[in-house]
Amino acid sequence: MIDYTHEHGTKDIAGNNTLEIRRICLEHANDLVASADLLLRYNGPPNIAYHLAILALEEIGKAGMIASRAVVGSKLDTDWMEKRFNDHAWKLQWAVWSCGFAGSRIDPKEFEEARRFAQSTHARRLAGLYVDPNAKDTATAPPRAAVRMEHAESVLNFARASSL
Repeated sequence: MIDYTHEHGTKDIAGNNTLEIRRICLEHANDLVASADLLLRYNGPPNIAYHLAILALEEIGKAGMIASRAVVGSKLDTDWMEKRFNDHAWKLQWAVWSCGFAGSRIDPKEFEEARRFAQSTHARRLAGLYVDPNAKDTATAPPRAAVRMEHAESVLNFARASSL
């Protein structure tokens, strides 16, 4: 997206607050990354740090969706995107996928890989947030058991790199 900040303040070419909302999403992502980093630095539970890092990726994905919506403007129907702003796995997928296609052709294989990553990451996040009342094995019931330190560090590193 072209940066119209110098001419239009924080509004996009159509006069919407797109640029400001996108900036707020990325700023919030940075706050979430910093919080997850602090949690891990002081031996906090990896599942909670993982959740914060995933939230950061969702905000990054949302920022990309907002920018894409502004770029196409009224040329295409973007109503479908409004529904996706509340879809956690989709925002994760968008964050992962959109990082890799800047200036290059869209590869369906990469899109599918991003979808699988988003779904498995979101499933691990849910397992790390909620106790499964139907767990057959009590060793896997605690949310702490769902996320290992390397999971949290990996997602946090990705969110950190993506939020720059």
